[in-house]
Amino acid sequence: MIGRTLAHFKITAKLGEGGMGEVYRATDTKLGREVAIKALPEDLGNDAERLARFDREARVLASLKHSAIAAIHAVENEESLHFLVMELVEGEDLAKRIARGPIPLGETLAIAVQIAEGLESAHDQGVVHRDLKPANLMLGPDGKVKILDFGLAKALEGSGSALAVDVSTSPTLTAQMTRQGVLLGTAGYMSPEQARGSEVDKRADIWAFGVVLYEMLTGAGAFRGDSVAEAMASVLKVEPDFDRLPAGTPRGVRRVLRRCLEKDANRRLHDIADARIELEEVDPEALEEAIGARADAASVRSRSAVFLRAGVAGLIGLIVGALAWSWAGSKAPPGGDAAPTLVRRSLIPLPEGKPLLPTDSVALSPDGSKLAIAAGLDTPMLYLRRLDSDEMEPIPGTEGAVAPFFSPDGDALGFLDMDHVKKVSLRGGARDITVLCEAPAGFRGAWSDDGWIYFTFGESRLARVRETGGEVEEFGNAGDVFHTSPLPQGKGMLLTVHSTDRHSTRKDTSQIAVLSPDGQTVKPILEGGYNARYLPTGHLVFLRGGGLFAVPFDLELLETSGREVSVQPRVWSDSIWGTSHYATSSDGTLIYVSAGDFARTVLTWVDLETGESEPLAIPPGLYNTFNLSADGRRLAIQDLSGAQDQIWIYDLERDAFTRLTLEGASFYPAWSHDGSEVFFSSNRDGQVRLYRQPVDSSVPATRLLTDEQEALMEANVRWPSSATPDGKYVIIYTWGHPERGGDLWKVPLDGSSDPEVLLATEHNEIIPQVSPDGRWYSYQSDQKGVYQTMVRQFDHGQDREWNISGGLGYDPRWTPSGDAILFWKGFKSLMRSPVTIGEKLTVGTPTKLRDIRFHDAAGSSLAISPDGKRVLVQEPVEVDLWDDVPMTLVTGWSDEVARLAPQGK
Repeated sequence: MIGRTLAHFKITAKLGEGGMGEVYRATDTKLGREVAIKALPEDLGNDAERLARFDREARVLASLKHSAIAAIHAVENEESLHFLVMELVEGEDLAKRIARGPIPLGETLAIAVQIAEGLESAHDQGVVHRDLKPANLMLGPDGKVKILDFGLAKALEGSGSALAVDVSTSPTLTAQMTRQGVLLGTAGYMSPEQARGSEVDKRADIWAFGVVLYEMLTGAGAFRGDSVAEAMASVLKVEPDFDRLPAGTPRGVRRVLRRCLEKDANRRLHDIADARIELEEVDPEALEEAIGARADAASVRSRSAVFLRAGVAGLIGLIVGALAWSWAGSKAPPGGDAAPTLVRRSLIPLPEGKPLLPTDSVALSPDGSKLAIAAGLDTPMLYLRRLDSDEMEPIPGTEGAVAPFFSPDGDALGFLDMDHVKKVSLRGGARDITVLCEAPAGFRGAWSDDGWIYFTFGESRLARVRETGGEVEEFGNAGDVFHTSPLPQGKGMLLTVHSTDRHSTRKDTSQIAVLSPDGQTVKPILEGGYNARYLPTGHLVFLRGGGLFAVPFDLELLETSGREVSVQPRVWSDSIWGTSHYATSSDGTLIYVSAGDFARTVLTWVDLETGESEPLAIPPGLYNTFNLSADGRRLAIQDLSGAQDQIWIYDLERDAFTRLTLEGASFYPAWSHDGSEVFFSSNRDGQVRLYRQPVDSSVPATRLLTDEQEALMEANVRWPSSATPDGKYVIIYTWGHPERGGDLWKVPLDGSSDPEVLLATEHNEIIPQVSPDGRWYSYQSDQKGVYQTMVRQFDHGQDREWNISGGLGYDPRWTPSGDAILFWKGFKSLMRSPVTIGEKLTVGTPTKLRDIRFHDAAGSSLAISPDGKRVLVQEPVEVDLWDDVPMTLVTGWSDEVARLAPQGK
C-alpha cells in the first residue's frame, strides 16, 4: 500500500492495524494536509447490506464535533477497497504511556476529564464508543487527548460474518457488538453486560472509562487474565483491587471509580458528565504540594522513617477528608464559627398517574417550605405539597393550569391557563381563585416583591399586572421574551430574550437580560442561556444544553464575573420551547427532574398496529417542524443545530440528506401538493417573510407575497402549513396580531389576488390542514380554554364548525384516504376520529390508537405514511417524560454552587 494513491490520498506510511482495519498515513493532494486512512476489512465490500449500514453509521460519526474526538473527514472507495479518511493524530497512545508505569494524579485527572468531555459530547448525540481502551486514546505533545475509532465497531456491525480479529493487537471478539447473545469489546475493558452478550448502551462506555482511569492510576489492568476467557470471567466475577490505588488518591476519585465499575448497570453512573464534574473538583496540585511539604518538614524534625510515614499518612487523611467534606457541599463561613452546610438530596414522588406537564411545571416558595407542580397530562391541574408533609394535595379550580409561581411571602400561588393570569390563596384551608387579567396564549409568570406579576403571552410578548388585578402594562421595548424571574431588593426582573442576531429558534442561544423596575431599560448580561434565576450567594443559575450552569453576579452593578460553571447536569429541559423542570428558593434549595434535553430527537416511524418503531437514518439532533411529501418519498425538516435554522430535504428512498436553504434562517417547511416545491418562512431579508423554492433548487427562492400583501395580515409572524390539492393555494397561519391571536389565511399561488382570511376570531386558530378532497380543513383552536381539533368547510370560512376531538386535541392530520383525522390528546396519546367527507361532513367518536413518546415541535409533530399504516414522529433521545419520574430535592445547594463557582475567579 505504501506509495499507492487512493482517490486523491497518497499513502506514505503504515501506522498500525487491528480488528477494525489497517491504518496508514497519507497526504491529501487536493487540500495539502496529512490525514489517516483506515482501510476497512475486505469482507465489508462483499456485503451490500453491511456496506449500506456502515455508510449510514459513518455519516453519524462524521457529525461528531469535539476537540477530544478524532474527526472523520470522508468515506471513500476505490474498486473493492473501502476506506475512511480521518484526522491524523500525532503523539503516543495511552497504552504505551501506561506501559512505563502509573501516571501521576494531576496528569491522570487532566487526561480523564478530556476523555469524559469527548464521551459526553458523543453520548449527547446518541453515539456510543463501545470499545474504549488505552490503545484508542492518543496523547498529543500539547497534552491534548483524542479518542480514536469512535463508534466504528457499530459502523462495522454485520448481519452474519465476523471480522478477522488479531486478539494480540485488538482483542475485539465479533463485529455484531450490541446484538443480544453476541460478544464484543476488548476483553479487559468490556462491561459485564457486554461480556454476557446483552444489549449495551452508553453505560458500557462509563464502565470502560472507569477501567482506563484505574489503569492510569495503578499502571495495571482492573480485570486481568492470561486469556480472553479469564479476562471476561474477571469482569463478571471479580471486584477491582482498590487497594492498588495510590495512598493519596482523593476520596472523590475513588468514588468515581466505584460508581463507574458497578457491575449492575442500573447502579452504575448513568452519565459521564457526573464523573467529569466530580473529577474537575479534585485539586491534585494542591494535594501533592501539601504532601510534599509535610514530608520535607517531617524529615527535618525526625530521622525516623516511621515518623515520616506516619506524618505523611496523617496529612493525606486530613486533606482527603477535607476534599470529601468540600465535595459534599460544605461551605465554611468567613469567621469559621458556624458549622458548614451539608448538601442533602431526596426524591419527591409525583401524584400517582400524574406526570408533570412538558412546560415549566415546578415552583418553590421563597422560603423553601412549599412545592407546587402542574401535573396530569389529560386533565392538568396544580398540586401543592408542604415539605414538612408527605401529602401532595390537588388545588380545586386550577384545571388547565400551567406554570405555577409563588408570591414573595409564599401565601399565594400565581398561574396561567392559556387565556388568563390567576392567583389562588394558600392561607388556611381556603383556596379562593382570582382572575387578574386576560393573557391569550399565556405561558409563564413571575411575582416580584413590589407587587407586580409579570407574564409572557402570545408569541413572545411581556406584560405585567398588579397582584390585585387591574390594567395590564405591556413592554414593547423588551424584545421577544419567553421567561422572566425576579431579582431581590427591587433590582428588576431577569429576562430571557430571544437572540435576534442569531435568528435561531434554539433557546439555549438566547440572551439573559435585566429589565429595570420602571420597565424603561433592558440591560443584556449574558449570552447563550435561558431560564435564569438569582441565588442568595450572588450567582445566576441558568440552563444551557440540558444542564444548569452558574456564574457569579454583582447585584449592584448587574454584571456577571468569573467563569460559567456546570453545577447540575441533566436537568429536564427543552431547548426549542425553552421549558424546564427546575426551581430554586432563597434559602438555597433546588428542585429538579433528572433528564436531558427533551428537544434532542430522532425521526422515527411508528407502526400503528404493532407499535414497533424504526428510526430514520438521520443523526439524532435538534429538529423543529417537519413535513412529509404526499407521495411519502421525501421529508422537509427544520434543523436547529447550526447558528441559524435551515431546511433540509431527506430522500427516504435514496437515504440522502440535502440542504435546501442557504441564506439567513428558514423555518416551517410545507410541501406543494405535487411535491415539486417547498414553502417556508425566512428572515433572509431582515424580516420574516414567506418564500417558495423548487426542491431541485433549479431557481432561487422567491417571495410568495409583496410587502403590501403581507402588511394586510397585520401580524408579526406568518407560517405556511398546508397546500390545496388543486395547487391553487397554500394555507398559512399568522401570529402577533395587535388585537387577535392566531388567524388562518389562504394565499393564491399564481399571484392573481391578495391573501384572503379563512378564519379570524378573538381566539387562537393555528396549524390548518386541508382535506384530501380539498373541501374541508382542520385546525386547532383554544376557544374552549384548551386547544381542540376543529373542522370547517374550505369555502365557507366563518360558517359552521365541527368539533373533532370532543376535548383536548391538537396538531390534527387527515389520513391520506380522508376517512379519519389523527390528533394528539394530552402529550402522548395519539387519537383517531373517523370522518366522512364530501358535500357533507359526518364525524365519529374519537378512539385512542396508542401512546407514543414524541416531541411537540412548534409547527408539526406528526406525519402519516401514504398507506396510512405508520406515523412519523420525533422521538426524544434518552428522555422519557411520560414515566412518573420523581423530582429531586436538594437542600444546601446554593452553598455547593458557591463552592463550584467562587466569586472573583
